[in-house]
Amino acid sequence: MEETNTKMNRSVLQILSVVPITGILGFDRFYIGQPGLGFLKLITVGGAGFWYMIDAVIQTIEGLFGNATTLMNQGVRFTDHSISSGRVVSILIIVVVLSTSFAVRATTRRG
Repeated sequence: MEETNTKMNRSVLQILSVVPITGILGFDRFYIGQPGLGFLKLITVGGAGFWYMIDAVIQTIEGLFGNATTLMNQGVRFTDHSISSGRVVSILIIVVVLSTSFAVRATTRRG
């Protein structure tokens, strides 16, 4: 993908990647201008969930470190404001995942 002057919102991309229904159906790939990969992700249901999970992890980690470009989205540029808000979204994602996993583990131990 060629680099364009259009800058995208990192937070929107992260949310599209992490929310199961949009991530599995490839909305994140359509958003960044990769309709072929988006369609492939759609018809494979996120690569049976594996492709979805890999994209979600990559977007969370890259958002946390505030990269202007990403491994997943070569040539995509993000607005400065969305890079800083992307850090906040990444932290929230990590907190939700960790708290959910601890809650599930505590519930499983009791039962």
